[in-house]
Amino acid sequence: MDDPTNLSTAEYPHGIASAKVDEKGRCKLPAAFHQYLTKIGASKVFVTSFDESIGRIYPAAVWNGVVARLSARGGEDVQDRKEMLFLANDIGDDADVDPQGRFLVPAKMRKAMGFESETVYLEYHDGYFKMFGSQVYEEMKARAARNRAEKLRLLEEKGLL
Repeated sequence: MDDPTNLSTAEYPHGIASAKVDEKGRCKLPAAFHQYLTKIGASKVFVTSFDESIGRIYPAAVWNGVVARLSARGGEDVQDRKEMLFLANDIGDDADVDPQGRFLVPAKMRKAMGFESETVYLEYHDGYFKMFGSQVYEEMKARAARNRAEKLRLLEEKGLL
């Protein structure tokens, strides 16, 4: 049973970990990611993408909060929110996480993102896991490394590192 009250007390996984999407579309979570879901009581996840570049694996309770925010009435961005929810629902699906930490990546998402029998990379972010393929991973890594020394110096000066 997904219990959102456990989200703030469980230690989330650190770093970026690789996983494999097998020929049947199943992805086996790295141990730390599976342990996190177990600790927060999340046996169901919603697997989707908003941009077909970076996938998202939401514990069901977290996804329910996203749906509530995107479905809220009023505001000048109501149409944008509805359309983003539509896109996420179109490519995404609910998945059960089995005792070995495996879940099914939706077929539409696998096809759109090229996740067929592919190594993917997972990173915890604000209550959910980001999921990206090798090409996106390498692009992000290269972008982050540009001007590394200058970025490091500025962040250290600000006391952030």
